[in-house]
Amino acid sequence: GNFVLGIDPPQNNTTENLPYVIDVQIDAPPTPTALPNNWSCTTYPSSDIPHRIEDLTTLGSVVTVPISGTVTHVGLKDITFNHKALYDVGFGLRAPDGAVVDLFTFNDYGFYTWCGGGNCKLSLDDGAIAGLAPPQFPNDGGSFRPSRNSFAPFVGKASSGLWSLYVTDNRAGNSELGATDGDLYGWSLELCVDNGNPSTPTPTPTGTPTPEPQPGDGAP
Repeated sequence: GNFVLGIDPPQNNTTENLPYVIDVQIDAPPTPTALPNNWSCTTYPSSDIPHRIEDLTTLGSVVTVPISGTVTHVGLKDITFNHKALYDVGFGLRAPDGAVVDLFTFNDYGFYTWCGGGNCKLSLDDGAIAGLAPPQFPNDGGSFRPSRNSFAPFVGKASSGLWSLYVTDNRAGNSELGATDGDLYGWSLELCVDNGNPSTPTPTPTGTPTPEPQPGDGAP
């Protein structure tokens, strides 16, 4: 992407447009961890969208999970939305039993304003790269760890029923910007349940080869 250097000179001082260099280190992404053998995972897309994100409100969008089982993993995939003031926006998740976890706000990562001309799109997962923050215009569909609380409280719960994504706008607009609202266009729930298999596959026993008889006189 594009890197932008911003300079805020002292009042009444002039500046020159001098050459500069930005040194960027790019590390290779870690090798993905294989799913445990006892996880069966399904992605459930939302079907009750779009929803309006109004100032000083919390909206709920639901997906229905029909499969009964014990939850082993939860993630939010492809949260797609638009908003005029990302520093207002946060996400949470509610399980069928009523447990609610506050997961993420953009303010926890710094000052974010808007989506950069298109829709914002990101995923939240405890297995995302540690320390990776969303880009200033979070519209590339990247996956990030929750900034507030992990999905761990959902592990061990029953899977079936209504799961709700909560989107919160926690500030009012102002006279300069007007209403700082937006729209939720889509999201999916990734849910894994225990399928009863061992967590790691049992190695297949390897037969011991039968030794070939050798001459007793030392000849090969």
